[in-house]
Amino acid sequence: MKKIALILASFLTCSLAGLAQTNTSQANQVVDVENDKVTLFTDRNLYVAGELLYFASHINNSTKVNSRVLYVELISLDGRPIQASKYKIDNNKAYGALTIPKETPSGNYLVKAYTRWMRNFNQAEYSYTQILVVNPSNQTPLPPTTNGNGSEVRLNPIEQSDHPISISPNHNNYKPREIVTINIDTKGNDTPPWLCLTIAPKATLINQISIGNKSEYPIPDSIVFNAESKGFSLTANVQNAETNKPLAYSLVNISILGPFPDFLASRTDTTGFFSVALPEILGTHDLYIGFQEGENPKVKFDNDFCPRRVKVQLPAFSLSDNQYDAATNIINNQVIHNHFTNSDLDSLQSTVKHSASPFYGTPDVNFIFSNYVDLLSVREYFHELLPVSVKEIDGKTTFRIFGNYPEFDIYEPLILIDNVVIDDAKRILAANPKQLERVEIINKPYYKGNMVYGGIVSFFSKEGDFARIELSQSDMFISYKFFAESKSYKNQKIPEDKPDTRNTVLWVHEVDLSDGGAEHKFVTPDTKGEYEILLRGIDPNGNLILKKSYFEVH
Repeated sequence: MKKIALILASFLTCSLAGLAQTNTSQANQVVDVENDKVTLFTDRNLYVAGELLYFASHINNSTKVNSRVLYVELISLDGRPIQASKYKIDNNKAYGALTIPKETPSGNYLVKAYTRWMRNFNQAEYSYTQILVVNPSNQTPLPPTTNGNGSEVRLNPIEQSDHPISISPNHNNYKPREIVTINIDTKGNDTPPWLCLTIAPKATLINQISIGNKSEYPIPDSIVFNAESKGFSLTANVQNAETNKPLAYSLVNISILGPFPDFLASRTDTTGFFSVALPEILGTHDLYIGFQEGENPKVKFDNDFCPRRVKVQLPAFSLSDNQYDAATNIINNQVIHNHFTNSDLDSLQSTVKHSASPFYGTPDVNFIFSNYVDLLSVREYFHELLPVSVKEIDGKTTFRIFGNYPEFDIYEPLILIDNVVIDDAKRILAANPKQLERVEIINKPYYKGNMVYGGIVSFFSKEGDFARIELSQSDMFISYKFFAESKSYKNQKIPEDKPDTRNTVLWVHEVDLSDGGAEHKFVTPDTKGEYEILLRGIDPNGNLILKKSYFEVH
């Protein structure tokens, strides 16, 4: 019997991030399709390693495509991912924050944003935003690169638009800790569908993003990546490891482990391809992928993040005098903040809430092993105490739940151990009952997607280690990123007895213009200098809006 630690050590080496992209044969012919258009803005463009980078975005598609997942990455100019997360798209908008790792070297970087649907088109049509990162502990900047693999992305400055909307502070000059009132007025015109507002030191804003020209890139001949309109899509091709031939109609069991236990099942098609929609939950969780005994599968998963690179030409990393001063102020604010709070500046904390029950809800039978006399084997508990029989059918050991449902004569029950599907009941029967805490039973037919089961027999080990049973050699664990928290900027009141360490003075990821305008109040920072008020978004026709205003703190 293998120890679970050895199993985990072997299986956890398989991760979606490192698996090759599959060129599935599920491609459907394209008829009158349109690419998603992602417009993304960040709260600043100059950061110090370790800070939070806030972003807000709008996703537009006039066809029936309804993407619900936005992929946001911080990448180096050669396309290497530094940080990557997924965010929920709600009402065509998504927002959140990425933590810039402390070890990130000084240099030019890009914020890359796209949907899964956009991966069918040219990667130059993704959204790209330039940022500068300063690392006082690693001041040797990355060398400039013009990576020749991939389409060229051009970063263009955004000019002030002629949209009639206006933005203005109540004064142009302030002292530290004064209250500023900013008025946004649409002047009776159509309300833009989306605007975001940032106030930051002028030297930290660049306003340079990519605007993909769709006319340069052909419409794809076929669709490989379906839009994620109902959650995350996990897709793969399954082949026989010896013959490399597709495993058609193979059953694939997928268990989500951790605080949000869930289970999904699918069958491959004639080409060995399968696709499942994963639930919309928070955090990174292990998936247990199980296959039928004896199939000897070889699985090629599609990367969940796009590995294709682009070519970007930027000058060597350097800071102007004003940018150098702004970076110095950011570093000083970090040091002061950490001194007074004993924590890292803007650390991103997860607020994942644990699920209170398994995916199948309240069981009909909850059998606690410790409530009964110790028996020598798991089989004896079923023979003496549980409403489940052990059957031998075509040389395979399985369970059958007692009941008058006709489905029980056709379908086997779903057998689980710590939420992982067990294809062969012999593995459970071979377990030491002293390693098991309880078994929960659903004694009626259970329907999950297109699958039907003759009930559920779900075991739970005392230590969460699958009772140290031997898992199938063909199964695997993978680590999968679900949604990151859509973290919003908190406009906190600055206590009088503490220094103000804000580097972004104000960030509003969505400005509410339901009353024809908006008013925002904030306190000026302690750090003196020139600050820029930047209102950005899109108008009802999808064109960019940019309005600027300034004030100084003396």
